[in-house]
Amino acid sequence: MRPSEYDAGKIEQATSKGRPVARLARPGAISAAHAVNHLVVTSSSAGLDVTSFDPRGNKVSATKLGRSTLALMDNAIFGSQVQTARIVLPDEDTAGDLITASASAAPRVAQAVALSLRLPINFYVNVVARALDRKYYAPRGTDTSTVEGWAHAFGVTAPSLPQLTMTLFKTAVKHRWFDGYFTGGDLSAHDFEYETLKYLTGGRSLTGDIYGMRNASNLMTWWDAATRFDLVGRRRAQMDGSVMRVRAIGNGSFVALGPITTRTDKNLVPLPDEQPDDVTALGAAYNLTVLRVEADQGGEITITGWVKGRGTVVPDREYLLTEKPYFGRGTALDKTQNKWLAGTTAALTPAWRDVPPAVSLAGAPTEERGGSVPDKRTP
Repeated sequence: MRPSEYDAGKIEQATSKGRPVARLARPGAISAAHAVNHLVVTSSSAGLDVTSFDPRGNKVSATKLGRSTLALMDNAIFGSQVQTARIVLPDEDTAGDLITASASAAPRVAQAVALSLRLPINFYVNVVARALDRKYYAPRGTDTSTVEGWAHAFGVTAPSLPQLTMTLFKTAVKHRWFDGYFTGGDLSAHDFEYETLKYLTGGRSLTGDIYGMRNASNLMTWWDAATRFDLVGRRRAQMDGSVMRVRAIGNGSFVALGPITTRTDKNLVPLPDEQPDDVTALGAAYNLTVLRVEADQGGEITITGWVKGRGTVVPDREYLLTEKPYFGRGTALDKTQNKWLAGTTAALTPAWRDVPPAVSLAGAPTEERGGSVPDKRTP
């Protein structure tokens, strides 16, 4: 079965049940490590409204979008890495309205909202329709681009659009907690998004762009790994071989029982039976470095590698293996070492070569390309 066929089957299942079914066990947004307030932005005929909700989802206040509310949003995103509020929007159309309304008065907020729409998952700026679509398959015919469409699918009603948006956002972030396993939660993803928004908005620089793009790449890697490791998401990942079902035939040898996507030098990790909270911590039990992948005449594929770590491989047991995610951490850029950063390096001394006078008069170059050596010419 291909992933597209798996998706189609799940949509049919949701249609027959008359309600959405799980695409993932984990939330459709980055989990909060602590209680946070929510600034829900909705559109009306009079403009944009901002409704504040406490961590329990109770309405606190409502006002029109203005400089004071834009300042609250700016602080919610950039005030501190440990946030106390997150911005919640019902759909992408409202996000576009917020970008337009904040472009001149709060350009950093506008840039952060626009950038968030390009990220695979969010904490600071959340579009509810997108978060629900990450977590659920909706019945056929559902307008998954609006909260009204999702509300109809779930059979949810609310007295106002802000309240409906907040109710469905709580549905999008609903998930199961598994005690006793990794304790990192979504903190790594939270950090990756924070660093992305911090460096790719406001005053831009080459150094900031490098940091921002590295963290955006890390967040994409994190989300890809989170969907593969997820207790529900891993079922779809087995369709294309990004999660490989295998049977152990030795400490470092496995027979493939389905599609595989690995090759020599890849690092594989086993998926735990529990829902992992921190995808960056996987591999603590053991890690398989693939040495070779072979197929016999009957088409049976064997993966052989080097196992390292605290765990052991039990012969004849089935495992789910997947590629270990790599997160670029890097150290601070040393500008004195980067020649492409203008004005940060000393001028290079040209390299010279001795040529006969007649050749020099004919126009032959005396500077050598690339290289820096002391000037050997005599005055």
